[in-house]
Amino acid sequence: FHPDILSDDWFARYFSYGYDKNLFDLDLEGKIDATKPMSRGDFTELIYRVKNFSEEGEFELSYNWKEAIADETGLASNYPFYWDSFDLAEGLFLGYFAGGDPNFIHLLPNNAQVAFTFWSNSDDLSANDYFQLQKTQYDADYPGMNIVYTEKTVADGPSLLIEIADADLIDFFVYLEDGRVLVGQAVYDGDSLKATDFQREINEVYDTVTFSLDSEFKTKDEKLSDIRANILVDGKGIQMINMFTDSVIIETDTLGVGTGPVDYYYSEEANYTFKYERSSDVILDISEGRTTAF
Repeated sequence: FHPDILSDDWFARYFSYGYDKNLFDLDLEGKIDATKPMSRGDFTELIYRVKNFSEEGEFELSYNWKEAIADETGLASNYPFYWDSFDLAEGLFLGYFAGGDPNFIHLLPNNAQVAFTFWSNSDDLSANDYFQLQKTQYDADYPGMNIVYTEKTVADGPSLLIEIADADLIDFFVYLEDGRVLVGQAVYDGDSLKATDFQREINEVYDTVTFSLDSEFKTKDEKLSDIRANILVDGKGIQMINMFTDSVIIETDTLGVGTGPVDYYYSEEANYTFKYERSSDVILDISEGRTTAF
C-alpha cells in the first residue's frame, strides 16, 4: 500500500490497517520510515489514537487541526497543522507548500491547496438544478474520466462533492439558504507520495467547513442566545462556537460521556465556556467564566 513497505514484509498488513484507521501520519515527504525508532512522543501519540477509535470506524483525522476563520465572510474551517491559511476578503485559502512559499496559482510538486469563495447563483436555480448544471459541465470538461459525484446535506445546506482522481481535483458546492453557493475548489499533486494523504485531508477540510451567516454583525448576547437555542442539537456545535472567533480549547476529556471525547472551549469575548462533544458535533452545556466544572 506504500512504496516504503513491500507486500511480503511481515508488518505490511499492520501498517496498512493503521493507516486506514488514521493511527499514524506519513511524514512531510510522504514517507513512512518503518524501521525508524519511535520517540516517546510518537509512541504516546499512537497509544492515544489506538484508545480513541472504534473498530468499525477510524480515528478522527482532524482531532488536532488548526482552525482558519475568514472574518469578512463568516467562513471557518479546520485544516492540517502543517498547512497554512490565508484570510481573503472574498473567501479562504488553505494549502500545503512543500517549498515553504505560498503559491496561489500554480500547483507545485508535493503541494495541495483548497480555495473557498461564494458564487452568486444569478439564475436563481434550485439546489437540484444547480447541481445538475455542475454535473453536466464537469462531464463536458473532463470527458472519459471517472467522476464521482456525492450529494448529501451538511450543516449549511444541500451539498455536492465532485472527485476526479485522474485530474487530481476535488470540488465542493454547498447551496446556502440565501440562494448563494459556497464553493470549495481543491487540487493536489497526484504523483506525490502524499497524494492519498492530500485526498483524505481535503475531504476532511470540506467536512469541517462552516458558514455563519452575518454572525460578525450580531451582538454578544445575540450570539449567546443562538448558542443556548442549539444546546443538545446535533450537528450545530462547531458552527455555534465559531460565532466567537476567539474560542479556544482549554481542556479535553478523552473519555467523554460514552460517545466520544469532550472539548471545553472558552471565549474571552463571551466570557463563557462551551462543553462540546465531537462525535455528534453538539454543545452539551455552557457556563459563564473559564471553567470545566459542569
